[in-house]
Amino acid sequence: MKKIYLFVTLLMVTSLSFGQSIFINEIHYDNTGTDEGEAIEVAGPAGTDLSGYTLVGYNGNNGENYNTVSLTGSIPDQDDGYGTLSFPFVGLQNGSPDGVALVDGSGTVLQFLSYEGSFTAVDGPASGMTSEDIGVAEMGVDVGNSLQLGGTGTEYTNFYWQEAMTNTFDAVNTNQDFGGVPQPILTIVSPNEGWIFSPEVTDVEIVFSVQNFVVANGSGDGHIEWALDGNSPVSKYDTTPIMLTGLAAGSHTFYMELVDNSNNPLSPPVNATRNFSIATYTDVANLAALRNGTEGEYYRVTGEVFVTYAQSYRNQKWFQDATAGIKIDDNPGVITTALVEGDGVVNLKGRLSSYNQVLQLQPSADVSVNSSGNNITPEVITLADLSSKSLADYESELVKIQAVNISDYDDGGSGTADGTFQTGKNYPITDASGSLTLRTEFHDADYIGTALPADARDYVCIVGGYNGTAQVTPRSLSDIITVGVDEYDNIAGFNMYPNPLTEATLYISTQNNLEKTIQIFNVLGKKVFQTTTGKNYIDLANLHSGLYIIRVNEAGHVATRKLVIK
Repeated sequence: MKKIYLFVTLLMVTSLSFGQSIFINEIHYDNTGTDEGEAIEVAGPAGTDLSGYTLVGYNGNNGENYNTVSLTGSIPDQDDGYGTLSFPFVGLQNGSPDGVALVDGSGTVLQFLSYEGSFTAVDGPASGMTSEDIGVAEMGVDVGNSLQLGGTGTEYTNFYWQEAMTNTFDAVNTNQDFGGVPQPILTIVSPNEGWIFSPEVTDVEIVFSVQNFVVANGSGDGHIEWALDGNSPVSKYDTTPIMLTGLAAGSHTFYMELVDNSNNPLSPPVNATRNFSIATYTDVANLAALRNGTEGEYYRVTGEVFVTYAQSYRNQKWFQDATAGIKIDDNPGVITTALVEGDGVVNLKGRLSSYNQVLQLQPSADVSVNSSGNNITPEVITLADLSSKSLADYESELVKIQAVNISDYDDGGSGTADGTFQTGKNYPITDASGSLTLRTEFHDADYIGTALPADARDYVCIVGGYNGTAQVTPRSLSDIITVGVDEYDNIAGFNMYPNPLTEATLYISTQNNLEKTIQIFNVLGKKVFQTTTGKNYIDLANLHSGLYIIRVNEAGHVATRKLVIK
């Protein structure tokens, strides 16, 4: 097993006083391998509300945790203002974790104890200020025994780990004497330290807890004084949450402390500070500019973007414009407006993030439909294009791949691969250029349960990915097309040159050289050029430098390409 040195640094800033934190007091671990009665006991000042605290077991594999237990209840008074509570914690046998951490509601590690090495009767102070070696794996603890703290005092350094003895869960150990008086505790529960709120937020609720101190107006131990951003303090005579309203964007600091009935700070002072901020939007013109943004920041896409797919699972949606595509992950349901394929919206807002290396936008505000019935024409590409180019060139875009053969997914011998499309499976696909994976990612798709095509088909798909590897997913049965009959078929012999275009003349040739309708759209999706001609060239001298999408229709067949004008 490996020690988790990550926590050593975190623990160096943890207070040593029992009056300021709870602590791991007793560990019962079953050496018989049955997990019988395994538990961890915490101790601390009587009345401490354990809500928000957790016990986390770690296995030493790069800090990976294997078990988390949320604490509940309040610590009873069992010994001079101190007490204990125990919590079941399965998986301690055979030294499964390298350590157990005690974590408060803000994510601060209060105590961390490792499980490695040889055991001695007194293995140093039980402060948890370093990764203390408590030697559980060598103890030979049987059912009914536990590892306990022994000693007398009010600070961690007064206590030490003892050899195994009969467990005394939910009671002060007979070998312990706290002899202390509980000190007041003031804890800000939310927001978390450093939290960044959406630009849509103007009101923030401060939730806090007070233990071992009666807050009242002259009839208790004292009251609370709080201030925002260094302004004049406000007196508070109860423990209900504080609502901060009308906040401006930017950084904010909230401070609160306990004072006595004469408005004097306690000795020693009991206070808490929480820093948070409200973000601002960065405006970008299109999805390509959004994709070049910084993860964790908020953006507003001012140009119109169009829905290419929407599903009920996590309220996910895919948007595209003439420059790029983006996945919307909206599990909280921020976007309540019903959206369907072809709807266009402007001022799409959200926070840029990624999941499995796929870039996505987490929306921060609802949208309204700006236009509907828009035709999203997929770009025709090959599987080799997806394999050889950067995934970001096509990620979340609607594309068409021609003459594709599909194989059943690898069932690993389970016998469930039956020649049909099933949800959440990887199907190998090939075209003339190479191979890739078709992933049945869309839970609402109508092809789930239908038979896999036995012949080559054209597939219209949204490009996804998993940890940097491209995958494609058709939206519906209508996206799985018999070769040669779809309006999205590429025009035979289609060729367009030069691209990038450095002069005024763009040449377009086809096998049949028939009359063509040619449309060109800018990065905002606005049509900037249209003509119908029987010639094999067009004059684009009036178009400025930039990125465009050109759409050519010849006898009902369509070709769509990106065009760069320099």
